[in-house]
Amino acid sequence: MPNKLFKRDSQRVAFLPCVDFSVLGGMRRLRYCVAHPLT
Repeated sequence: MPNKLFKRDSQRVAFLPCVDFSVLGGMRRLRYCVAHPLT
């Protein structure tokens, strides 16, 4: 259970900066950042 929660939280942490970058870099960068933590 804790390991699953940690993995979920780490994905959220990885996602947050990507949202900020999408404002500067465009939707293509956002799409990359969404796909990257999931793979």
